[in-house]
Amino acid sequence: DSNDKDRIKLAAEELNYSIGNDELKNVPILVLANKQDIKDSYSPKEITDFMGLKDNRTNKWLVQGSSAVTGQGITNGFDWMADTLLKGK
Repeated sequence: DSNDKDRIKLAAEELNYSIGNDELKNVPILVLANKQDIKDSYSPKEITDFMGLKDNRTNKWLVQGSSAVTGQGITNGFDWMADTLLKGK
């Protein structure tokens, strides 16, 4: 939820805890930065910074801006994931 400014730190901690697990090394990460249709939501770049993904060199990742209300970005995110998984085979 890109508009939940109180829980972004918790989301970042949970993501970093999860990808710190050896079993999840090299697993692609898709973050759908939802609620981009709401004014003043964090942008995908801001979400990337909060999540510390720029420093992640072991996983392919994408932070895709999206809106469940309008459908914007959802197909792009899942297309990226499908392409990334198919290239890994």
